[in-house]
Amino acid sequence: MATSLDAITYERILETVGQDRLRNLVGESDIVTFVDWTMVSRMTDILASVLERVLPRLSKTAIPKFFFDLADPAKRLSNELRAVLQIIACYQNFGSVCLGLNRTEACQVAKLLQISAVDEASIDVLAREIRRSLKLDVVLVHAKEGAACADATGAQMLPSPHCSRPVVKTGAGDHFNAGYIVGQLLGLEPQKCLPLAIASPSLYLGSGSSPTLDELKSFFTDENLDGLANAFPQKAAPNLIGDRGLSSQPNHTSQL
Repeated sequence: MATSLDAITYERILETVGQDRLRNLVGESDIVTFVDWTMVSRMTDILASVLERVLPRLSKTAIPKFFFDLADPAKRLSNELRAVLQIIACYQNFGSVCLGLNRTEACQVAKLLQISAVDEASIDVLAREIRRSLKLDVVLVHAKEGAACADATGAQMLPSPHCSRPVVKTGAGDHFNAGYIVGQLLGLEPQKCLPLAIASPSLYLGSGSSPTLDELKSFFTDENLDGLANAFPQKAAPNLIGDRGLSSQPNHTSQL
């Protein structure tokens, strides 16, 4: 059954935004995020078109970061998942790539990549092996018990804070991604972004609202903050995701 998401094509994006503006948006953004690959049926074509028609025409000084969220690839065929992973890996030629996955998604990707002992593997091992296989800069894997970040320095896993009375039951993954991206916009190294990525959904599940940067900052104690307080701007943006997003920050992200 066709949905409104089927109308999202590269050609429609050009009609709406224009080739030059699209190139400027990508080139001037600190992070470009591509989300909902599973639901947007033409997203693989969009990614391939951006890769072939936009990125080669960026200024040589433009080295954006790219964040990808597949969003439940179990709903797609294995050959479709293999194709998009190959395209995502090619984005490394133009910037730094981060692939964000939950544990179920990570297991599906790992099996497709023929990584051994997937079901028994811890999330940090999954992150490390997927990163190695795809040759990406960063792979994130989050689960109920915690989250892992694998980059060039190795793989780190941190436990998730327990939320005994969640107000909402969905949206934790989106807030995990948002917390990580905020850390990137603040100039933190990938593994320093992991505490923010974990704190964001914890605060969201407990309150039902997206946390402000000040709320994220207060989440950390002096003992485990590890210098993160100094990364926060004096005037924090109103929230991590939502209508206003990061508009008050000097750095910005574009989302497709």
